Amino acid sequence: TCYNFAGYGSVTLPNVALTFSSGATLTLGADGILSFGCLAFAPSGSDGGMAILGNVQQRSFEVRIDGESVGFKPGSC
Repeated sequence: TCYNFAGYGSVTLPNVALTFSSGATLTLGADGILSFGCLAFAPSGSDGGMAILGNVQQRSFEVRIDGESVGFKPGSC
């Protein structure tokens, strides 16, 4: 889904946070929500199963995965 923001002086985006079963929360900034005027994420299928957290959402975070849990540190890249 893409949007045309031509003619708008400013745009207010909703807060978007992804919370994982381990309790880790990744709160996305504007660059993790929209990319070139398009939503930076989409459904992965109709089964509601696996989804992909891509580089658009991770670009300003350090990601730690230790085999049992995941964590995020903002602003470290």
